[in-house]
Amino acid sequence: MNKGNERKRIETRMEVQTYIDRLKYAIQSGFVHVAFQKERGAEFPFR
Repeated sequence: MNKGNERKRIETRMEVQTYIDRLKYAIQSGFVHVAFQKERGAEFPFR
């Protein structure tokens, strides 16, 4: 499925930890709405 023009990157451990810390903070604040997507449109282009 890789068409050659996609750029993939692997986040560092620190970037992942920072993301998790911020997510935990937001959830604990009580003012957050979490919505999950089954598929991301950017990764599944129209055919």
